[in-house]
Amino acid sequence: MKGLNPMEEGLARAHINIALVKYWGKRDPRLNLPMNGSISVTLDHYFVTASVAMEPRRQEDRLWVNGAQASPQETQRVSKFFQRLKEYAGVSGGIVARTTANVPMASGLASSSAVFAALTKAFSLSLGLPWSSSELSRLARLGSGSASRSIHGGFVEWVKGIRNDGEDSYAVPLATMDSWPSLAFVVVQVAAGPKAVSSREGMQRVVQTSPLYPGWLASVDHDLTRVRDAIYRQDLSLLGSVAESNALKMHATALAAVPPLVYWTGATVSVIRRVQEMRAAGIEAYVTIDAGPHPVVLVEHHQAADLAYALSTIPDVVEVVTTQPGPGVEAVSAI
Repeated sequence: MKGLNPMEEGLARAHINIALVKYWGKRDPRLNLPMNGSISVTLDHYFVTASVAMEPRRQEDRLWVNGAQASPQETQRVSKFFQRLKEYAGVSGGIVARTTANVPMASGLASSSAVFAALTKAFSLSLGLPWSSSELSRLARLGSGSASRSIHGGFVEWVKGIRNDGEDSYAVPLATMDSWPSLAFVVVQVAAGPKAVSSREGMQRVVQTSPLYPGWLASVDHDLTRVRDAIYRQDLSLLGSVAESNALKMHATALAAVPPLVYWTGATVSVIRRVQEMRAAGIEAYVTIDAGPHPVVLVEHHQAADLAYALSTIPDVVEVVTTQPGPGVEAVSAI
């Protein structure tokens, strides 16, 4: 293994993605290989920018998050990830990394998907490595499973793969970010701060203890087929109804876990009910929720403003943001 050569830092930006068919359960926790395939949309508004620079005279890695030195736990997780990237690239030495984000961290809005996608791309840029999108996706997956999907923009499918080494488990694009211009996403933050139970811990508990998990898993392939079809046909009724059903099924498995896993707040339930009421009144809107409390609502762009205003009046709603599909990971000139 050769030592690192000091080069200019690599700078990259990646956006979060929200799953329309959820990734929920791992067949191999070490490699983050999923029990099921998943489909997501990369969102434009929320992103993480990362810089990676090599420090050949050091052996330890250092990490700053939003201008502050990261906690030992955060640093350890990222350092383990960097070690795997170094092994893949055939290099050694220390790394100093910095990330800045406009998305709440570890709160249930898929911040890790953007963090590890951005770090993977920045690492490759710092060494001048021409990694393909499939390589970037496989490697980002080692840091966070959902990061495999943030390599691409627009609508994305993470193919679960069947190999034990994970070489066939990576994300592929389904439709570009500008392929469905009439579709909007209303993100409703209903809590501040990190969630009490991480997605990683939550899905492990569900797989091991929830009696509803086998039924969830058996339903996913049908959901994937219908969501692909909806994306290709630009059918909001089909896409929204399947995405909403898939999300509620996922959270049902969590509620049935031992001990029960409740990601929602009272405001989460209020948002779901308000969306259902508005749908009955003629605004076609559908809710999806990742492993956290924050609803994301699919709606036609021309109805997004009315919907966003209605949701912003719900007690305990922190922020409402309207956005659209966004780009994949990319090099940038400044953090």
